[in-house]
Amino acid sequence: METVTLEREAPRPRGKKKLYVSSMPKRESLQIIQKLQSLIGEINPEFIPYSISRLHMTIFHFGDPISVFNAIQQQTSSSISFQKYQDMLPSLIQTYNVITNKMESSTVTPLELDYFGKYAVLKVRAQQSFIRRREYFNVATQVYLRHFGVYDTDSFCYYSKDLWTASRERYNPHITLGTIEQSSTDISQITGISIPNIDIGMSRPYIVNEYKYEEG
Repeated sequence: METVTLEREAPRPRGKKKLYVSSMPKRESLQIIQKLQSLIGEINPEFIPYSISRLHMTIFHFGDPISVFNAIQQQTSSSISFQKYQDMLPSLIQTYNVITNKMESSTVTPLELDYFGKYAVLKVRAQQSFIRRREYFNVATQVYLRHFGVYDTDSFCYYSKDLWTASRERYNPHITLGTIEQSSTDISQITGISIPNIDIGMSRPYIVNEYKYEEG
């Protein structure tokens, strides 16, 4: 088999392809979500609601693997090639898969509506057992990063545009409801919307891997 030699720098992606762990509202909870989407739409005509298939709560966000690799190259003296980094990525995904298989479906408590940039979201409070289990993804990611010379993994993740929500302290669980074309929308428009005092059932976590193997 012919060996392809790659430069240290990763190829530039045509579009960001992310890796993350997610969960979606169960069918019996969709009525709550869709009601909130309708109320936001009545207040803000710029709101574009997510379809049922796109509704989700991100549990752990690794982000764009190419972006993470480039950050490693910029912040460490690691000489590892992009090929090696890429070859080891499936082992991280497999570890994520083992963790998700040990997690069950859960419930979250609605708190308030908010805007995160151009996204309209429902902030929620997750169960403590769920938060503790989520920490395993963070640990697995830090082990992966240490293979490439990232020894202060907490600092690396803290300043990373991809991994900045890795720690428990910076994780802000929410269900993304849709997008706002004008991200400067006044938050006070939706803070008065009444939130149902009903726990929302969430599916067992699953992995979303949009990243495709780069051939060089």
